[in-house]
Amino acid sequence: MGKNQVKPLTEGAARDERSLDDLMMELNHHYYGRKKRDDLLKAEVERLRKRIKFQMDAASGSLVGEMAEGRILALLGESGAGKTRSLTRIFKKFPELLGKPEAGRERYLISIKAPSPCLPRLIAERILRAVGYPIQKELAENVAWNLVTQYLPACGVRLVHIDEFQHVSQRNDALQRQKVRDSMKDVMQIPDFPVSFVVSGLPEIAEFLQPDRQIKRRTRTIVFHPLSYERDRSFLETMISNYVCRAGIEADFGGEFVKRLIHAASSQTGIFIEYLLEGIEQALLLDRNVLDNRCLEDVYAIRSGCLPDQNVFTAKNWRSIDVEQSIGKYDDSEFVEWDDVDIEEDSDTAAKPRVRRNS
Repeated sequence: MGKNQVKPLTEGAARDERSLDDLMMELNHHYYGRKKRDDLLKAEVERLRKRIKFQMDAASGSLVGEMAEGRILALLGESGAGKTRSLTRIFKKFPELLGKPEAGRERYLISIKAPSPCLPRLIAERILRAVGYPIQKELAENVAWNLVTQYLPACGVRLVHIDEFQHVSQRNDALQRQKVRDSMKDVMQIPDFPVSFVVSGLPEIAEFLQPDRQIKRRTRTIVFHPLSYERDRSFLETMISNYVCRAGIEADFGGEFVKRLIHAASSQTGIFIEYLLEGIEQALLLDRNVLDNRCLEDVYAIRSGCLPDQNVFTAKNWRSIDVEQSIGKYDDSEFVEWDDVDIEEDSDTAAKPRVRRNS
């Protein structure tokens, strides 16, 4: 058996060899992504890395044209599409960006989350905090961004990642959005030290990038598309088989299992994997050897708060269920009242529910 292979958990002896927590931690750390998209993302980060290296090696005053400017890499996708995990994984493949402080190397990359509400001043302050600038009081907007253009070069930071970047477009008027664009352009044109950006967030980021021709010209975009059963069936079934194999169980693809899972996950890869892993954990907790709709039934009920007849994994009309509006309102007749009893820690006595029915 291979070094990293998980022994089947169908036998008692094998179950005792590792705890469920250890197994789930291993499964959570296992990455299963889209090769074509991940290769494209890696290539774009590599493109930024090469640009940064060229700019670092250039003599003072020698940078001209487009090489005197920073660039923007934009990752667009719905919540749960897997953007952050994919990007974090790719960044780790370029340790020279992350730096090694113990070896005296500069950290060329910093990562922040855009605040909400996202005023231009607040973005600047978060960047300053990320490079260690001590903010004692609220800074004026122009002062904050001037400090950014000073301290990024002073700290050797050449790449700024801003997650949740859609906050810039939300609740900001056109004037505020343009202030952010202009400030980013200033940072991308710091003399002898142009800084690039990676921005990630919801598809509405496009509304921020497109109106400004200079910003648009400097931007390259990767879209995390939603899942489609017709297009992604093979990929998803292979992923599921890979995960259940590591867990030592099997998968039952009957009952439109994959289609229901896609629908429950709002067609987003990251949420799909979350449901998949929780379903595997549920199967193991219930001592089942097969992952199927029954395992996901309870997982979906807990995550969504749905009514029993609105469960994606049991309902006949599951396609019509709006998973974004799933929390149900229960009728009083369905209320279950529990006996008010004290149970000793080592007692075998269990509280039995008493169902209150309408008379």
